[in-house]
Amino acid sequence: MTKPEHLLEVHDLDAAGKAYASPLEIAWVTRALDGCDVTPTGPGRVEVRFSRSGDDVVVRGRITQPLTAPCARCLGPATIDVDTELSLLLVPAASQKAAYARGRSGPPDDPRREETSPADADLDVYEGDHVALDGFVREAILLEVPPFPLCSASCPGIGAPPEAPVTTAGDIDPRLQPLLALSARLKKDGKD
Repeated sequence: MTKPEHLLEVHDLDAAGKAYASPLEIAWVTRALDGCDVTPTGPGRVEVRFSRSGDDVVVRGRITQPLTAPCARCLGPATIDVDTELSLLLVPAASQKAAYARGRSGPPDDPRREETSPADADLDVYEGDHVALDGFVREAILLEVPPFPLCSASCPGIGAPPEAPVTTAGDIDPRLQPLLALSARLKKDGKD
């Protein structure tokens, strides 16, 4: 696993919070989106404000990133300008485990757990004195990529192949001469 590039230090964080801004370098975005059908076309940016509420960490901000993906109709490049909000509520991993132990909710892979509550869906965890934003930034970018990106709303799609040039009898393979003669005879008889 690679070392996270976008870390928030939370060990001395208070309710007033701190700001964090960083460019999303093309190399980082390329690595983060490896295996996806999107490519960065320039650097992006992440800007967040993070603060502490008890042991929880609240992260709110914005992510911008220009991308390109294959057009769903013509396979040409489709431009995607990601501009999305990032909103996270992170709880310490130890407290999440403690909540599971108290029976408030089971671990996600517990077969006895019937469904995810809305409160569980909004929670993510952090460990130690740092919050790594890398995975959250990647997820936010991918959620903004349309399932069927288009290069333009009026994209006609993949066109028919260009017509073959008209050939004369001298250009045709001699083995096809009988078929050419049959075609000419049918046209002459009006049975075309």
